[in-house]
Amino acid sequence: MTTALAILDERMRRDFALISGLRGFFERDAFLLFKILREVNFQPGQPVLEIGVFCGRSLAAIASLYPEVTVHGVDPFYADFAVSPAFSDEAELLSDKSAGQAPEERIAAIGAVLDSLDGQNGTSLARSVRLHRQTEAEFYATGPARFQFIHIDADHSFAAVTATLDNLPKTLLPGGWLVLDDFLNPGFPDISEAVHAHRLFRAGLWPVVYAANKAVFLFSESEAAARALRVAIAARFVNAGASVRLMHDGAPMADLADLARPQKRAKTLGQRLRRLFGLRP
Repeated sequence: MTTALAILDERMRRDFALISGLRGFFERDAFLLFKILREVNFQPGQPVLEIGVFCGRSLAAIASLYPEVTVHGVDPFYADFAVSPAFSDEAELLSDKSAGQAPEERIAAIGAVLDSLDGQNGTSLARSVRLHRQTEAEFYATGPARFQFIHIDADHSFAAVTATLDNLPKTLLPGGWLVLDDFLNPGFPDISEAVHAHRLFRAGLWPVVYAANKAVFLFSESEAAARALRVAIAARFVNAGASVRLMHDGAPMADLADLARPQKRAKTLGQRLRRLFGLRP
């Protein structure tokens, strides 16, 4: 059986050993996905953004793959997840996955791992990674630069995902990646529903690949560009030993033998009913 760890190159294995010291959810299959995205579509000099840092595992992984550009991480770093309406129903899970670390402890741990990666690879991630202790809306209000790669792993509500998509023309560069976490998770139906209902879907925002519990979209006027990238990405996953099948929209779904199973959220039905009756998501 080919595992995600076995097909990472030696540097990525060493990097993941450090990154996995952080608390959180990011696993090797996602690391491989991000590596492939970098290989097939990279815009030199253009910054990268993650919304929803949590404990920093995915942020550190992204930074290790994009060492020559600025990587921004945006998160309010809640001390108590139960006080946030967006995360209150997941408060126990998030507290457990963070081992109850205070925000300052999580931020310090991220800095320590970036320092270790720098020492291991001769990079300067500790300087090129910038943390913003803000909500997504607060960050966008500052008028930041546009990004070549945006990873979204924050508020999973219909309204929040819709707002993210509404902002894309001023936050994501043409030809850039939008990666949505938990898109494949049956416990978070609002994510896929918001995407499929949005005016940009298949009209500037093209599905390219589904893997590692994430959906990857290309922001482009050209569907032909998306089709070419689908072929390139599928070939790399096949070479890595993944099982690849085409979905109804033409994008490949890649499954690795050791793909982590997403944790299903308990309030799926309630989430749908609230929106059906016009209540706050």
